[in-house]
Amino acid sequence: MRNLYRVPSILILSVWLVAACSGELRGAQQPSPDGKTYLLFEQLDGPACATVFVNGKVWPHKVGFAGEVKPGETVVKCSGEVGIVIKPGHTFRFNYWGP
Repeated sequence: MRNLYRVPSILILSVWLVAACSGELRGAQQPSPDGKTYLLFEQLDGPACATVFVNGKVWPHKVGFAGEVKPGETVVKCSGEVGIVIKPGHTFRFNYWGP
């Protein structure tokens, strides 16, 4: 009888963990208004970060301004290097450089 009470608790915890982890780790994506694919940096990677690189090229856009990119796997680099996946027709708002 005691194990019957544990099943709902485990089920509730599992559903909560899946919901909590289903978002983007490095930011958020939303459909773009014109169907093109964009990347926008909301912040830089600390005070030592002066130049951002996207797929090995200097990112020409300022913080807070979106620039068009190719969808798919993308590598962003400043103080550290991070991989993200940008969905086609979405704007990826990058806001977390941490581990």
